Amino acid sequence: MVAFVALEAGQSITDDAFSGAILRGLQFRVARTLDSESLHQIYERWAEDIERIQHSEARAANRAMMWLSIFLADGPKLPLKCYLDAISGLCSLPLSEIVTAQTDLCKNFFQSVKATDGMPNSGTPAQAMFLSVIKHVRDLPSLDELLQWLDNVATDKIRQQFDTMLEWPLIQNLGAFVLGAFAAVYEQTENWEPWLDLLQKIDEYASRRRSPQFGHMAAKTNAIILTEYLSRSEDALKVLEQAEATFGPSPVLMEQRANIMFQTNDDETMLAIWSNLTTDQVSKATLDPLRFVGQE
Repeated sequence: MVAFVALEAGQSITDDAFSGAILRGLQFRVARTLDSESLHQIYERWAEDIERIQHSEARAANRAMMWLSIFLADGPKLPLKCYLDAISGLCSLPLSEIVTAQTDLCKNFFQSVKATDGMPNSGTPAQAMFLSVIKHVRDLPSLDELLQWLDNVATDKIRQQFDTMLEWPLIQNLGAFVLGAFAAVYEQTENWEPWLDLLQKIDEYASRRRSPQFGHMAAKTNAIILTEYLSRSEDALKVLEQAEATFGPSPVLMEQRANIMFQTNDDETMLAIWSNLTTDQVSKATLDPLRFVGQE
């Protein structure tokens, strides 16, 4: 079967690099249709074949096709690293070059993104690609991988666009990467120290890289763990206060403060905070549907 041909490192379908890259693209599409476990191996061999192409423009066009194909595949068989590599690669190319290289793939990708309810018209290609990434950040290791990539690989422009999109109601509803990762595994988690350590690293990154929305989400998740799982509500309030001092006020922090008041039976304060949040249309649009995660 074509989805399992020449998958070991260094193997090629043909000696001609350009033809090999084209065949890998076909092989990738077949494997995607079959939802094959070999998808990741094909991607790796595809990348190897592309690097063998001598003509620089042909090599760039094939890279663009490969990276766009990652987002069109949009399935669980590809690891997070593939998506992050594709964002880095595509964002290193001028958009005009990508469109010229693969008009049909670009058209299909951006049409599917524009159909996404909740993505603003001002959304960038990088932010569109992050929409595919969010469903792959669903545990502690993947959140850590995202953090390391943002800090060590992504450009300042990508970091800024990532942080900006965390304010979108659509992204808030999906857990804004941080809370989404936590919500996916909290029921199976017993040791919270690794989570607190990683959230501290996100806080440090957010301060150093000027990523306030990421910092807000880390503080919110930290406060949830401290309050609802470790019975440390006073520490949770200190986390929120520090986040506000470092990153500025935010409905994200106000909402979690209300949640702490609910957990500690301070209903009067909780209702006052919630009233302020729900009467502000901007804040109301981003209220978190996961805010009661972990509550009985």
